[in-house]
Amino acid sequence: MICHSAMTAFPHRCRVAPLSDLTTWRIGGPCAILTPLNRDELRGMMRWVADTGTPWSMIGRGSNLLAPSNGWDGVVINLQGEFRAFGVRGETVTAGGGVPLPALAGAACSMGLAGMVFAVGIPGTVGGAVFMNAGAYGASMMDIVRGVQVIYPGGETRHLSSGECGFNYRTSSFQTRPGAVCSVILELAPGDRGELRERARETLGKRRASFPIKVPNAGSVFRRPKDGPPPGMLLEECGMKGFAVGGARFSPVHANFIENTGNACSEDILTLVRTAKRRVLERTGILLHEEIRVLGGET
Repeated sequence: MICHSAMTAFPHRCRVAPLSDLTTWRIGGPCAILTPLNRDELRGMMRWVADTGTPWSMIGRGSNLLAPSNGWDGVVINLQGEFRAFGVRGETVTAGGGVPLPALAGAACSMGLAGMVFAVGIPGTVGGAVFMNAGAYGASMMDIVRGVQVIYPGGETRHLSSGECGFNYRTSSFQTRPGAVCSVILELAPGDRGELRERARETLGKRRASFPIKVPNAGSVFRRPKDGPPPGMLLEECGMKGFAVGGARFSPVHANFIENTGNACSEDILTLVRTAKRRVLERTGILLHEEIRVLGGET
Protein backbone atom coordinates (compact mmCIF):
# COMPACT_ATOMS: atom_id res chain seq x y z
CA MET A 1 0.00 0.00 0.00
CA ILE A 2 1.04 3.60 -0.57
CA CYS A 3 1.14 4.38 3.13
CA HIS A 4 3.88 1.77 3.61
CA SER A 5 6.06 3.20 0.83
CA ALA A 6 5.50 6.73 2.13
CA MET A 7 6.57 5.71 5.62
CA THR A 8 9.66 4.07 4.18
CA ALA A 9 10.54 7.16 2.15
CA PHE A 10 9.80 9.67 4.94
CA PRO A 11 9.99 7.77 8.24
CA HIS A 12 10.13 10.90 10.41
CA ARG A 13 7.55 12.92 8.50
CA CYS A 14 4.87 10.36 7.77
CA ARG A 15 2.10 8.92 9.88
CA VAL A 16 -1.12 7.05 9.18
CA ALA A 17 -4.16 8.77 10.66
CA PRO A 18 -7.89 9.10 9.98
CA LEU A 19 -8.71 11.96 7.63
CA SER A 20 -11.55 12.86 9.98
CA ASP A 21 -8.84 14.42 12.16
CA LEU A 22 -7.95 16.83 9.33
CA THR A 23 -11.35 17.81 7.97
CA THR A 24 -14.00 20.12 9.43
CA TRP A 25 -16.74 17.66 8.44
CA ARG A 26 -15.01 15.16 10.75
CA ILE A 27 -15.38 12.50 8.05
CA GLY A 28 -12.66 10.33 6.54
CA GLY A 29 -10.83 7.04 6.98
CA PRO A 30 -7.10 6.25 7.26
CA CYS A 31 -4.49 7.81 4.99
CA ALA A 32 -0.76 8.50 4.91
CA ILE A 33 -0.10 12.04 6.17
CA LEU A 34 3.16 13.79 5.23
CA THR A 35 4.16 16.76 7.39
CA PRO A 36 7.09 18.74 5.92
CA LEU A 37 8.69 21.33 8.19
CA ASN A 38 10.59 23.30 5.54
CA ARG A 39 10.95 23.81 1.79
CA ASP A 40 13.69 21.21 1.37
CA GLU A 41 11.51 18.52 2.92
CA LEU A 42 8.50 19.62 0.88
CA ARG A 43 10.52 19.68 -2.34
CA GLY A 44 11.68 16.12 -1.65
CA MET A 45 8.09 14.98 -1.13
CA MET A 46 6.94 16.65 -4.35
CA ARG A 47 9.73 14.92 -6.26
CA TRP A 48 8.72 11.61 -4.68
CA VAL A 49 5.03 11.88 -5.65
CA ALA A 50 6.04 12.68 -9.22
CA ASP A 51 8.66 9.90 -9.46
CA THR A 52 6.36 7.25 -7.97
CA GLY A 53 3.10 8.43 -9.54
CA THR A 54 1.54 8.56 -6.08
CA PRO A 55 -1.89 10.24 -5.79
CA TRP A 56 -1.51 13.25 -3.50
CA SER A 57 -3.37 16.25 -2.16
CA MET A 58 -2.70 19.22 0.07
CA ILE A 59 -4.79 19.53 3.22
CA GLY A 60 -4.68 22.57 5.45
CA ARG A 61 -7.61 22.60 7.84
CA GLY A 62 -9.81 20.58 5.48
CA SER A 63 -12.54 23.20 5.62
CA ASN A 64 -14.01 22.52 2.17
CA LEU A 65 -13.02 18.89 1.71
CA LEU A 66 -14.97 15.63 1.74
CA ALA A 67 -12.72 12.64 2.44
CA PRO A 68 -13.89 9.05 1.81
CA SER A 69 -15.02 7.22 4.93
CA ASN A 70 -13.12 4.10 3.93
CA GLY A 71 -9.86 6.03 3.63
CA TRP A 72 -7.70 6.98 0.68
CA ASP A 73 -4.75 5.09 -0.79
CA GLY A 74 -2.76 8.22 -1.56
CA VAL A 75 -0.87 10.75 0.53
CA VAL A 76 -1.96 14.09 1.88
CA ILE A 77 0.55 16.83 2.67
CA ASN A 78 -0.08 18.96 5.74
CA LEU A 79 2.32 21.89 6.07
CA GLN A 80 3.96 22.40 9.46
CA GLY A 81 7.08 24.08 10.85
CA GLU A 82 8.19 27.17 8.93
CA PHE A 83 5.01 27.06 6.86
CA ARG A 84 2.99 28.09 9.91
CA ALA A 85 4.87 31.35 10.48
CA PHE A 86 4.33 34.85 9.13
CA GLY A 87 6.22 38.14 9.13
CA VAL A 88 5.26 41.78 8.65
CA ARG A 89 7.22 44.59 7.05
CA GLY A 90 5.29 47.82 6.82
CA GLU A 91 2.03 46.98 5.08
CA THR A 92 3.37 43.78 3.49
CA VAL A 93 2.68 40.41 5.13
CA THR A 94 4.54 37.24 4.13
CA ALA A 95 2.74 34.16 5.40
CA GLY A 96 3.44 30.45 5.12
CA GLY A 97 0.85 28.32 3.39
CA GLY A 98 0.01 26.54 6.64
CA VAL A 99 -0.82 29.68 8.64
CA PRO A 100 -4.44 29.60 9.91
CA LEU A 101 -6.31 32.30 8.00
CA PRO A 102 -8.49 33.55 10.90
CA ALA A 103 -5.42 33.98 13.14
CA LEU A 104 -3.61 35.97 10.46
CA ALA A 105 -6.65 38.13 9.80
CA GLY A 106 -7.05 38.85 13.51
CA ALA A 107 -3.38 39.71 13.86
CA ALA A 108 -3.57 42.08 10.89
CA CYS A 109 -6.51 43.91 12.44
CA SER A 110 -4.66 44.18 15.77
CA MET A 111 -1.65 45.68 13.96
CA GLY A 112 -3.74 48.25 12.15
CA LEU A 113 -3.48 46.60 8.74
CA ALA A 114 -6.66 46.75 6.68
CA GLY A 115 -7.85 44.32 4.03
CA MET A 116 -8.43 41.07 5.90
CA VAL A 117 -11.58 41.70 7.92
CA PHE A 118 -13.52 39.46 5.52
CA ALA A 119 -11.29 36.52 6.48
CA VAL A 120 -11.62 36.55 10.27
CA GLY A 121 -14.21 33.77 10.27
CA ILE A 122 -13.08 31.67 7.31
CA PRO A 123 -11.81 28.37 8.79
CA GLY A 124 -8.90 27.55 6.51
CA THR A 125 -5.19 28.10 5.97
CA VAL A 126 -3.55 30.79 3.86
CA GLY A 127 -2.57 28.22 1.22
CA GLY A 128 -6.08 26.80 1.07
CA ALA A 129 -7.54 30.29 0.85
CA VAL A 130 -5.33 31.07 -2.15
CA PHE A 131 -6.24 27.73 -3.78
CA MET A 132 -9.97 28.54 -3.47
CA ASN A 133 -9.67 32.33 -3.77
CA ALA A 134 -11.65 32.29 -0.54
CA GLY A 135 -13.82 35.27 0.20
CA ALA A 136 -16.84 36.69 1.97
CA TYR A 137 -18.92 39.86 2.06
CA GLY A 138 -17.74 41.12 -1.31
CA ALA A 139 -13.99 40.65 -0.75
CA SER A 140 -11.61 37.79 -1.52
CA MET A 141 -7.97 36.76 -1.46
CA MET A 142 -7.35 38.05 -4.97
CA ASP A 143 -7.83 41.58 -3.60
CA ILE A 144 -4.80 41.33 -1.32
CA VAL A 145 -2.45 38.71 -2.81
CA ARG A 146 0.66 40.21 -4.42
CA GLY A 147 2.64 37.02 -4.99
CA VAL A 148 2.76 33.28 -4.30
CA GLN A 149 5.60 30.79 -4.02
CA VAL A 150 4.56 27.29 -5.11
CA ILE A 151 6.31 23.94 -5.46
CA TYR A 152 4.91 21.65 -8.13
CA PRO A 153 5.19 17.85 -8.39
CA GLY A 154 8.72 17.07 -9.49
CA GLY A 155 10.13 19.83 -7.28
CA GLU A 156 9.84 22.84 -9.61
CA THR A 157 9.62 26.02 -7.54
CA ARG A 158 7.97 29.10 -9.00
CA HIS A 159 7.21 32.62 -7.78
CA LEU A 160 3.92 33.78 -9.27
CA SER A 161 2.49 37.27 -9.36
CA SER A 162 -1.16 37.75 -8.48
CA GLY A 163 -1.98 38.03 -12.17
CA GLU A 164 -0.39 34.64 -12.84
CA CYS A 165 -2.58 32.89 -10.24
CA GLY A 166 -5.67 32.80 -12.44
CA PHE A 167 -7.95 34.17 -9.75
CA ASN A 168 -11.67 34.28 -10.38
CA TYR A 169 -14.74 33.65 -8.28
CA ARG A 170 -13.71 30.81 -5.91
CA THR A 171 -11.12 29.59 -8.40
CA SER A 172 -7.41 29.85 -9.13
CA SER A 173 -4.86 28.28 -11.44
CA PHE A 174 -3.87 25.93 -8.60
CA GLN A 175 -7.12 24.03 -9.13
CA THR A 176 -6.11 23.09 -12.69
CA ARG A 177 -2.38 22.71 -12.02
CA PRO A 178 -2.11 21.63 -8.38
CA GLY A 179 0.96 22.56 -6.40
CA ALA A 180 1.98 23.18 -2.81
CA VAL A 181 1.56 26.84 -1.86
CA CYS A 182 4.61 27.51 0.31
CA SER A 183 4.19 31.18 1.06
CA VAL A 184 2.02 34.12 0.11
CA ILE A 185 2.81 37.83 -0.02
CA LEU A 186 -0.15 40.00 0.96
CA GLU A 187 -0.35 43.74 0.36
CA LEU A 188 -2.52 45.38 2.99
CA ALA A 189 -3.27 49.03 3.81
CA PRO A 190 -2.97 51.22 6.91
CA GLY A 191 -6.06 51.32 9.10
CA ASP A 192 -7.29 52.21 12.55
CA ARG A 193 -6.79 49.32 14.98
CA GLY A 194 -9.89 50.03 17.01
CA GLU A 195 -12.10 50.35 13.96
CA LEU A 196 -10.67 47.18 12.39
CA ARG A 197 -11.19 45.19 15.59
CA GLU A 198 -14.78 46.38 15.79
CA ARG A 199 -15.43 45.44 12.16
CA ALA A 200 -13.87 42.05 12.82
CA ARG A 201 -16.18 41.50 15.82
CA GLU A 202 -19.17 42.49 13.69
CA THR A 203 -18.12 40.09 10.94
CA LEU A 204 -17.74 37.22 13.40
CA GLY A 205 -21.10 38.05 14.93
CA LYS A 206 -22.74 38.01 11.52
CA ARG A 207 -21.22 34.61 10.72
CA ARG A 208 -22.31 33.16 14.05
CA ALA A 209 -25.87 34.36 13.47
CA SER A 210 -26.08 33.17 9.86
CA PHE A 211 -24.09 29.93 9.68
CA PRO A 212 -24.11 26.62 11.63
CA ILE A 213 -20.67 27.07 13.16
CA LYS A 214 -21.28 24.83 16.19
CA VAL A 215 -21.69 21.59 14.24
CA PRO A 216 -19.20 19.92 11.86
CA ASN A 217 -19.61 21.25 8.31
CA ALA A 218 -17.49 22.29 5.34
CA GLY A 219 -18.84 25.76 4.67
CA SER A 220 -20.78 26.57 1.53
CA VAL A 221 -21.49 23.43 -0.49
CA PHE A 222 -22.39 25.11 -3.79
CA ARG A 223 -21.01 28.13 -5.63
CA ARG A 224 -23.31 31.00 -6.45
CA PRO A 225 -24.56 30.64 -10.05
CA LYS A 226 -23.36 33.35 -12.41
CA ASP A 227 -26.02 36.06 -12.51
CA GLY A 228 -28.24 33.83 -10.40
CA PRO A 229 -29.73 33.83 -6.90
CA PRO A 230 -27.78 32.54 -3.89
CA PRO A 231 -27.68 28.74 -3.74
CA GLY A 232 -29.13 28.77 -0.23
CA MET A 233 -32.27 30.42 -1.58
CA LEU A 234 -32.55 27.90 -4.42
CA LEU A 235 -32.04 24.97 -2.06
CA GLU A 236 -34.61 26.26 0.42
CA GLU A 237 -37.18 26.79 -2.35
CA CYS A 238 -36.61 23.18 -3.40
CA GLY A 239 -37.28 21.82 0.08
CA MET A 240 -33.69 20.93 0.94
CA LYS A 241 -33.38 22.93 4.16
CA GLY A 242 -33.31 20.37 6.97
CA PHE A 243 -33.42 17.45 4.49
CA ALA A 244 -31.38 14.55 5.87
CA VAL A 245 -29.78 11.33 4.66
CA GLY A 246 -28.21 9.08 7.29
CA GLY A 247 -26.12 11.23 9.61
CA ALA A 248 -25.97 14.24 7.28
CA ARG A 249 -28.49 17.01 6.68
CA PHE A 250 -28.82 20.35 4.97
CA SER A 251 -28.62 22.80 7.82
CA PRO A 252 -31.87 24.24 9.22
CA VAL A 253 -29.82 27.41 9.83
CA HIS A 254 -28.51 27.91 6.28
CA ALA A 255 -29.55 25.66 3.40
CA ASN A 256 -26.17 25.83 1.61
CA PHE A 257 -24.41 24.06 4.49
CA ILE A 258 -24.46 20.32 5.12
CA GLU A 259 -24.01 19.29 8.74
CA ASN A 260 -22.56 16.10 10.14
CA THR A 261 -25.08 15.45 12.89
CA GLY A 262 -22.78 12.92 14.55
CA ASN A 263 -22.32 9.81 12.47
CA ALA A 264 -22.37 10.91 8.82
CA CYS A 265 -20.33 9.05 6.24
CA SER A 266 -19.03 10.39 2.95
CA GLU A 267 -21.75 8.64 0.97
CA ASP A 268 -24.44 10.43 3.03
CA ILE A 269 -22.92 13.76 1.99
CA LEU A 270 -22.64 12.74 -1.67
CA THR A 271 -26.26 11.56 -1.72
CA LEU A 272 -27.41 14.93 -0.38
CA VAL A 273 -25.32 16.80 -2.95
CA ARG A 274 -26.65 14.76 -5.86
CA THR A 275 -30.25 15.01 -4.64
CA ALA A 276 -29.99 18.78 -4.25
CA LYS A 277 -28.47 19.29 -7.69
CA ARG A 278 -31.21 17.20 -9.30
CA ARG A 279 -34.04 19.00 -7.50
CA VAL A 280 -32.71 22.48 -8.26
CA LEU A 281 -32.13 21.61 -11.90
CA GLU A 282 -35.61 20.11 -12.32
CA ARG A 283 -37.32 23.05 -10.60
CA THR A 284 -35.30 26.00 -11.89
CA GLY A 285 -33.18 24.82 -14.83
CA ILE A 286 -30.06 25.93 -12.92
CA LEU A 287 -27.21 23.44 -12.56
CA LEU A 288 -25.42 24.03 -9.28
CA HIS A 289 -21.66 23.53 -9.08
CA GLU A 290 -19.88 22.41 -5.93
CA GLU A 291 -17.61 24.66 -3.93
CA ILE A 292 -16.48 21.67 -1.88
CA ARG A 293 -13.84 19.26 -3.14
CA VAL A 294 -14.03 15.46 -2.98
CA LEU A 295 -10.72 13.78 -2.22
CA GLY A 296 -9.90 11.27 -4.92
CA GLY A 297 -13.15 11.49 -6.83
CA GLU A 298 -16.13 13.35 -8.23
CA THR A 299 -19.59 14.01 -6.81
